[in-house]
Amino acid sequence: MTYRQLLEDRAYAMEMDDKVREDYPDHAGEARRFMNRVIRRKAPHKWLVFNGQACDHKMELGELATTHRYIASLLECRDRGQPVTDLYLTTTIHACLGLGFVVIEGGGTG
Repeated sequence: MTYRQLLEDRAYAMEMDDKVREDYPDHAGEARRFMNRVIRRKAPHKWLVFNGQACDHKMELGELATTHRYIASLLECRDRGQPVTDLYLTTTIHACLGLGFVVIEGGGTG
């Protein structure tokens, strides 16, 4: 990792954030806060990349930006009356970023 690469990745992260804010000015901030809350606990490195604090070695910034855009659009749908819940948003983030899901084993007879 070089400092130059970090600066380039940080600039790209800010550019992607600006594009989402341009398209969803009323929902991009809320989407960002929601995503930060989820990925900070589940994927600390992705969280750092998303916030421009780490280099994007694994090329994750594209999927993070796409997920940010998707969550912002879902929040817009919610405000228009669609049934979008926090659980749905959390599940969407997990699915889009490959974070996995909690599985409860039960109902077994063995």
